[in-house]
Amino acid sequence: ILKNMYMAYLLRWLMMKNDENIIIQRDYYITLYDYYGDLLTPKQKQYFSDFYDNDLTLSEIALNNNISRSAVFDAIDKINKSLKGYEDVLKLYDKSKKKEKLYEEYENKSGSYKELINKLKEIE
Repeated sequence: ILKNMYMAYLLRWLMMKNDENIIIQRDYYITLYDYYGDLLTPKQKQYFSDFYDNDLTLSEIALNNNISRSAVFDAIDKINKSLKGYEDVLKLYDKSKKKEKLYEEYENKSGSYKELINKLKEIE
């Protein structure tokens, strides 16, 4: 009985972790879209908006656009890879996070700001 209880607990924990990862991944792509969305085609923007903003299923998007569900899946996958590729090259989101961290770090400090300015220049 203890083994079954442990397995049930472990499965629930893994499912919860998977849900957390999905939410983190979803937020990541939405943030990348904020940075690089203008680089996508109008159709890609529509698919992204339907999937992430309007929370439509792949089937609903497929039905609305008269294409197959697998074509929508491939399109969303390609969009996500494109957004990730833009970030890998341009690193706008990464730089923004680093700047935000530095701002928070130095927000309450007094004294010399030369170190802060130099670190900000390094990020650029």
